[in-house]
Amino acid sequence: MAHLREVAAMTDRESWARQPGETRRAYAAFCIYRNLGPRERSHGQTAKRYYEGKTRIYLGQIAVLSSKYNWVERCRAYDEFIDEQKRQRLLDEILEMADRLFY
Repeated sequence: MAHLREVAAMTDRESWARQPGETRRAYAAFCIYRNLGPRERSHGQTAKRYYEGKTRIYLGQIAVLSSKYNWVERCRAYDEFIDEQKRQRLLDEILEMADRLFY
């Protein structure tokens, strides 16, 4: 189980990869949670998608996995990485446009 300090010490890519000791099923649930995005991300939405609508029955299991494998911190790192990629792409497009207009 990765503790918060270990997650903080990981590179961004390592933090959202499958963690040591994390089962395939636990990682699959994490991927659903991660891919929901910051606006929709919740244990309830994860349980609904992972367990095909049986949210109430399995919500506790999702909460346990989230806590055990530090989903919130891992997703924070993932979201920051995605945001940086988007900003870099936008900057590249702006610079390309400036080159076409001014040079």
